Amino acid sequence: MERNSIQIIRSLLILLWLALPAQAATSPEKLYEQGQRYYQAQDYTQSIKLFTQAAKLGHVEAQYYLGVSYFNGKGGHDIKKAVYWLEKASDNDHTRAQTMLAFIYDEGQGITEDNDKARRLYQAAAEKGNSFAQWGLGLMYLFGEGIPVDNTQAFKWFHKSAAQGEAKAQYSLALMYDEGTGIEKNKAEAVKWYEKAAQQNYVPAQNNLALIYDDGGDGVPEDNQKAFQWYLQAAHQGDANAQYNLALMYDLGDGIPEDDAQALLWYQEAAKNGNQQAPAKVRSLSRKLGQ
Repeated sequence: MERNSIQIIRSLLILLWLALPAQAATSPEKLYEQGQRYYQAQDYTQSIKLFTQAAKLGHVEAQYYLGVSYFNGKGGHDIKKAVYWLEKASDNDHTRAQTMLAFIYDEGQGITEDNDKARRLYQAAAEKGNSFAQWGLGLMYLFGEGIPVDNTQAFKWFHKSAAQGEAKAQYSLALMYDEGTGIEKNKAEAVKWYEKAAQQNYVPAQNNLALIYDDGGDGVPEDNQKAFQWYLQAAHQGDANAQYNLALMYDLGDGIPEDDAQALLWYQEAAKNGNQQAPAKVRSLSRKLGQ
């Protein structure tokens, strides 16, 4: 009898030991980790499968990545599934899910635009320090998207976001200083924030910064060399206005040696990218060069 009992206990222990790997492999965290490995390896069919299993077991990060995957078409684009899983993660207070879902509702990305939901989601994420959400919330106040225009709130959220290094917010804040939107116009502060965004390769900031240096005034000295450098950086990234302004500098010899060939090249690029003034410049300069 005693021997049989020992044998039974031993058999139960062996069965328990054999069961442990299976339990570990199907735990939500393990499923998520395996999904991440496939996700990083760009095997999205497998990552979706594993994220789905983990998400259904309540794994919040898996719910978020599942939403991101469906939104970005990594394993199949499906906006309804993206929203479903982002909602699940958002309900579990996932900041990035709230931010992404806010963006989807704000822009009406494949679903009906809903400014109220967007604002509430941006607000929740912004208050937890998400810089993109802070910028998005600032834009809603700036343009009065579903709420009254409030430049004070817009400035507040842009500043919080910009201070965290969000280039778009740095540009938006600079624009408020540049144009005096709801605050006193301050070109020096505009230059400060444009430069921060421009140094992160944010093209609109590069072009606006170049314009300020090109014209000078309001406490900012004219600096053709800085204007040229920022126009050039923005132009190389395809900005049509920067390409046109760079062409003008070459055309007029404005602070740099006059160069008709370079002027024509950049006028052509600007025209190709939709600048309305450039085609006339291309025709006149082409005649001048006998082309």
